[in-house]
Amino acid sequence: MKAEVAQELKSALSSIRLQERGVFVQASTLGSLEALLEFLRTSSIPYSGIRIGPVVKRDVMKASVMLEHDSQYAVILAFDVKIERDAQDMADHMGVKIFHAN
Repeated sequence: MKAEVAQELKSALSSIRLQERGVFVQASTLGSLEALLEFLRTSSIPYSGIRIGPVVKRDVMKASVMLEHDSQYAVILAFDVKIERDAQDMADHMGVKIFHAN
């Protein structure tokens, strides 16, 4: 059962089309992520990365790539997820903005 759910989640996430440049989006559930992505689509805000789960240093590193390409997108939109302290410290140091909402 767990493997089936993991496969369905992987399939759902892989069907989402990412842009080359855009914000990084994280949410606590697939439903929340899909709703947030739909809002961004209708608002013409591109997204280059997505993930379900807490914001960790690896996510900040991925979002920081936008500092080299288009700094306005060096942003993580975090919905209903925990932001690890070391990830926040790294984001502050690198200049990646994290917007957090519940």
